[in-house]
Amino acid sequence: DTIRARLDLSGGSDPRVRGRGFTGVIREVINTDGFRGFYRGYKLAIVTSIPINALYFSSFRFFQRHLSSSSASHADGINGAEAIVK
Repeated sequence: DTIRARLDLSGGSDPRVRGRGFTGVIREVINTDGFRGFYRGYKLAIVTSIPINALYFSSFRFFQRHLSSSSASHADGINGAEAIVK
């Protein structure tokens, strides 16, 4: 992700990245920041993903429970509508 971000943000204007491509950016990260440079910003990504995933999964379970209990009555309504059309 670090490599993609550096390639995207440079837009060819950064002389350290321009013309080097994927492997050139890898070398540049290792030379300037070391191996740890690949994980810069990783903590922020984890911290932001925790509440987002908690909201996603809790809302998924909520709707799964409520829609599955009403799906039987909804299916009956659909079957009744099909019978009327036929």
